[in-house]
Amino acid sequence: MGWWQIYPAEQVCLLRSVKIPVSSQKGDMVNGDTPADIMGVAVDKIIKVYEKEWDRKPYRAELEAVLNFVTMPDMVEPEPEPDQRLRRAEKNTAS
Repeated sequence: MGWWQIYPAEQVCLLRSVKIPVSSQKGDMVNGDTPADIMGVAVDKIIKVYEKEWDRKPYRAELEAVLNFVTMPDMVEPEPEPDQRLRRAEKNTAS
């Protein structure tokens, strides 16, 4: 399984080495194969429901809305401040 660092402010997913150290700094934003696989299965199920009920696939905004609806604030970490993300990103790309 691979992990990579993400920079959501830029909507970019920069691939890093296959493995990011578990000790990455708090506030580093990462994504990985397993979370993507899990979300892929969930999105496929949501698509089937929309196709059955509405004769179409969901719009991206609908998928984002359902994710926001089911992830209550106490279930996720707050995003780090943008300046902290940029400093970390600059530090990581300089390495």
